[in-house]
Amino acid sequence: VVQAVSRNPLAEPGVLGVVSGAGVGAVAVLTVVPLASFWLIGGSALAGAAAAAALVFGLAARRGLEQNRLVLIGIGVQAGGGAFVSLLIVLTDPYNATKALAWLGGSTYGRTFPELIPVLVALAAALPVLAVMRRDLDLIGLDGDTPRLLGVRLGTTRLGLLSIAVVLTAGAVAAVGVIGFVGLVAPHAAR
Repeated sequence: VVQAVSRNPLAEPGVLGVVSGAGVGAVAVLTVVPLASFWLIGGSALAGAAAAAALVFGLAARRGLEQNRLVLIGIGVQAGGGAFVSLLIVLTDPYNATKALAWLGGSTYGRTFPELIPVLVALAAALPVLAVMRRDLDLIGLDGDTPRLLGVRLGTTRLGLLSIAVVLTAGAVAAVGVIGFVGLVAPHAAR
C-alpha cells in the first residue's frame, strides 16, 4: 500500500514514521512500568503509531498529501522517534533498557495466540476496505493525472489508503515488535 501510494518501490511503512512512533510508545511504557503487560505495551505502541501518523499526515496535508512531501516528513518523524527511543533507553536503568532493546529487536519467537489478536483485528478491519479500494490503489500507483481523470479524489484516497497502512503496521509492531525491512520485502515476495 505504501509503495503504491508513494510510487516508490523501495518505500515501506517506516517512511511514514509509524514504526518509530510505535517504538516510542512501547519503549516509554517499558522504561517507566517495569512489569508492563503485553496489552499495555501493545496499546502504547498502537497509540504511538497513531500519534506519529497524525503528525505526519497533519504536516503533509497542506498540499494534498503529495508523495514526496509525505515521505520526507515521514523520514524526519522516523529519525526523531528513533532519537527519542535512544534517549529513553540511555536514561533508564539497565534492566528496563534490556527489556526495551529486546522488544525493539522484534521477534515472533514464543508468541501466543492472545498476542496475535492485534494483527488479526488489524487484518479484519483493513482487508475488506482494501478489497473495495483496490481499483483506486492500482490507479494511484500509476501517476498523478490518470486517477484524477478517472474520478479518483487523490487527497482523500491517499489519506484513506495510508491510514489502512498505519493500522496494519501498528498491529504488526504491537504484536511482535519492530522487525526491520519486513515492510520492504513483503510486497516483493507477494508479487
